[in-house]
Amino acid sequence: VLARTSNGRIDVADHLGALDIATSNGAITIRLHRDSEAPVVARTNNGSVEFEAGPAFGGVLDARTSNGRIQIDGLERIVGPTTLERHPGRVQLTLAGTSEGSRTDVSRLETSNGSIRIEVRD
Repeated sequence: VLARTSNGRIDVADHLGALDIATSNGAITIRLHRDSEAPVVARTNNGSVEFEAGPAFGGVLDARTSNGRIQIDGLERIVGPTTLERHPGRVQLTLAGTSEGSRTDVSRLETSNGSIRIEVRD
């Protein structure tokens, strides 16, 4: 799915495929389907980003904000190897997912002015 807006929020729920979404002024909320493995790109200039994924989601998740915090919940629900790197304004999380072999998909969550919340759920 490709979605763009200039002034408005974007909400995605129970999605299985790849996402490429952006807004200039608005929040983004993404709640992937439990079995979704596809990469996600979400960008906003002024607004928060909320991202929820199930245990199947894998690859590299790169989250960046210029003015805001990055919160990650549910890491204890991940099965398999996971790495977490924290830098000022940036978090890079590598998740094994449930696919065979290593995952190389890169997903990006970006905001200039807002916080980012990432949750791994059952």
